[in-house]
Amino acid sequence: MSHYYSYILNAYSKKQKLLAILIDPEKFDSQNATHFLTKIPKNTTHLFVGGSTTTKEQTESTVAALNQVTQLPLFLFPGDADHISNNADAILFLSLLSGNNPEYLITQQIQVGCRFKRKHNGNYTHRILVN
Repeated sequence: MSHYYSYILNAYSKKQKLLAILIDPEKFDSQNATHFLTKIPKNTTHLFVGGSTTTKEQTESTVAALNQVTQLPLFLFPGDADHISNNADAILFLSLLSGNNPEYLITQQIQVGCRFKRKHNGNYTHRILVN
């Protein structure tokens, strides 16, 4: 949601530190989500969920498990357009722009953009955080 973007910009302007923990769905045990959260730093402000070789099912399972046990915002850090979950709070498109492979510079961006446009009637700002 756009308020996450505002939250980050506000923290930046006040020189406040934020801490995101990246969770790789391929290595995450959804059954132990509560235990996992006890191991992360107490000053964690949000969670990134993503990996380069994960599956859509692993991403969905990880997001669902985390949503059940935390109020921390969940930001997708996708390695592919198939790693998108409608149950996350935001998405970092920048993570799809790494490298010089045209598939990830153009095609994956278009696939995700079209998907969100269809699902949200063209209103991108309430679901997507774009760098």
